[in-house]
Amino acid sequence: TGFVHRAYLKAAMQTFKREILSSLLVLVLLAGCAPGPAVRPGAEGPRDPRTEQAVSLESSGDYLAAAELYELIAESKSGTARKRVLLDAARNRLLARDLEGATTLLSEVGITGVEELDFRARLLNAELALVRNRPDDALELLRSPAPENLPGDLLVRYHKDRARAFRLAGNLLESAREL
Repeated sequence: TGFVHRAYLKAAMQTFKREILSSLLVLVLLAGCAPGPAVRPGAEGPRDPRTEQAVSLESSGDYLAAAELYELIAESKSGTARKRVLLDAARNRLLARDLEGATTLLSEVGITGVEELDFRARLLNAELALVRNRPDDALELLRSPAPENLPGDLLVRYHKDRARAFRLAGNLLESAREL
């Protein structure tokens, strides 16, 4: 019976090894079919070191330094790329509570004709209105629905800003619906 038992174990181990190798092969093949990393529309591939530094400053909460660096980066860009960077600078000015600086940058951006950038500008203007305790102005800016295919962080900001504006305007039911 010992011989039969060893033969059975050997056959079972070979079957087990074959199943594991087959499973690993299937996983490797499936991984090759997976889509690559998502790229934000309008992103121009890898960022330059100054942009990485600005993102790092922003992440650490040094919004004013991040805004200044974004403005410096914007000087070397043109067109839509420049406006995208200026919006990043304006957002950081707002986070640093430099309302005048944020307003100036937003007026420089103006209307771009690019849906996502125009939405970001509207969102920042609404956030400025909220900081200035003008919920009706914010609601007017956020009246239109968010565009489709919007990055998740912008969609979350849109709904949070609408909820805050409704709450400040005294409409708690609509505020709750946004969250």
